[in-house]
Amino acid sequence: VICINDGSTDNSNNILEQYAQRYPNIKHLSQQNQGIGATRNNGLDIATGKYIFFIDSDDTLAPHAIENLCYSINNEDIVYFNIIIQNDKGEITQRPWYKTHPVKNVSGKDYYEHYYNGNVTVWSGIYKRDLLVRRNLKFLLNVYYEDELFTIQALCFAQNVSTLQQSIYIYRKNLSSITSRFTNKHAQSLLQIC
Repeated sequence: VICINDGSTDNSNNILEQYAQRYPNIKHLSQQNQGIGATRNNGLDIATGKYIFFIDSDDTLAPHAIENLCYSINNEDIVYFNIIIQNDKGEITQRPWYKTHPVKNVSGKDYYEHYYNGNVTVWSGIYKRDLLVRRNLKFLLNVYYEDELFTIQALCFAQNVSTLQQSIYIYRKNLSSITSRFTNKHAQSLLQIC
């Protein structure tokens, strides 16, 4: 587990240090605020596992999510799964938000052309680290929607993609988050990503 504190101003860094001291499987990195693209790249640089799974700090996972993924993966480059939305009161509002089509071992290009559900969030799937390293896949810096480009690039290079018909990720809708408002930088970022 890699936990990266991207310049938080609350007590997050101290909490992460305490967890890293108690659990040897937690790596903790603290950095000056660099933004989400650079933070994800820094995590990729120190990752050592066979697969990469991204989770944002304000989201959570369904019970036994990682265990279910581990039992379901069969050496695919990417495995996608269903996502649930939870509102700020903790209520499940959409179940699932993005539902995957049942697919087993198709190429990334076939998946994109025939089964893709439009979900471009990086946390909607688990990625083989070797694929990301071999293709030098990184996130663009200082832009919003950086995971949209990353997701499409990963699909272009993936030799085999499967889906899991379980809801693994719980996206907690935060009305004050970066993605809930649209500014000039959002428009410029979308153009750059396109």
